[in-house]
Amino acid sequence: MDKLEELAARLRQGREEHILAWLGALNDEELDGLTRGFRGLMRVAAENAADDASEIAAPAAVQSAAAAAPSAPVVAEVRRV
Repeated sequence: MDKLEELAARLRQGREEHILAWLGALNDEELDGLTRGFRGLMRVAAENAADDASEIAAPAAVQSAAAAAPSAPVVAEVRRV
């Protein structure tokens, strides 16, 4: 791994740690509401996936950048603080 990749990995890890800390600070009601909201957003995104695929394709540079971006890991467990 070169220095640029190492830096990018450290930055991603730092952001993930912040988000996990923030999620861990939510009370049960807030976390439940956030979870419901994200499930709704995922539902809408899935319903619109077919529409998105039928639209005019994005320029090759945009597609390449999207393909190169790592997908965010799914947060399976949030530790309470």
